[in-house]
Amino acid sequence: MSQQITLAEHQEIALQILIYLDQICRKYNLKYFVSDGTLLGTIRHQGFIPWDDDVDIWMPREDYQKLALIVNQKECSCFRLLNSENTSGYLWAYSKLVHTGTSLKEYRPGAIDTGIFVDVFPYDGIPPRDSARFSLHWNLILFLYKNGEIASCSYSDLFGDRKSLSGYLKWLLRKLYGQKRIFRTVDFLCRLYPVEASDSVMCLCAGYHKNAVVPKSLIDTLIELPFEGRPVKVPIGYDAYLRIMYGDYMTPPPPEKQVPNASHQADICWKT
Repeated sequence: MSQQITLAEHQEIALQILIYLDQICRKYNLKYFVSDGTLLGTIRHQGFIPWDDDVDIWMPREDYQKLALIVNQKECSCFRLLNSENTSGYLWAYSKLVHTGTSLKEYRPGAIDTGIFVDVFPYDGIPPRDSARFSLHWNLILFLYKNGEIASCSYSDLFGDRKSLSGYLKWLLRKLYGQKRIFRTVDFLCRLYPVEASDSVMCLCAGYHKNAVVPKSLIDTLIELPFEGRPVKVPIGYDAYLRIMYGDYMTPPPPEKQVPNASHQADICWKT
């Protein structure tokens, strides 16, 4: 029987992945910063949110694309960057930097065993936030992103034993078109608005809410803060960034809500 991994062990392995990523980015001059709940944990707890194991980072798309080439050329490493181009059945339009000695399979339709991971999200420029172009751009990419996830699943993953001719035909159309083709279209659309030419940025390829638009001035300059005793990169405008994402982020949720994110539930163990 495989040895199960505790929350504390999961956090320690995720921290090692983050340390490795930080080292790679410093060595090759790639820009990254901890984001989302990881940034919140850095500011509020100087490390992990105690009941969570999640690690998220954002990278500008150009550096994000370089990262996979660098990491996956290192034959002796126990880390690998997974994406829809190099991993069969991969569900997501963004990447995961994983520890190859671990096993992690999320409780969701079509999920594959990735191993314990750090989510690596690319961010891109966007049209002006209040313009019709922005709404069209975001809605189209979100539509394609969701359909790409569906295209990676089997019919039974999505519908179980239910019979639906219209559901089957919609699933079949996505399946025939192919997830890789869908996600390549997502990547193409995301790159239409370079970061350098935009006043605001957003992670467009991961199902973020429409209001998760970040003024570029908040993230142009990075500083270092401790995360579990290790220095990590954070945006100088972290307070405004976190208020955009979470509102009053410094107030912890009530005790009954201090539980791991339900969408991250998984079987986790060491590989034998």
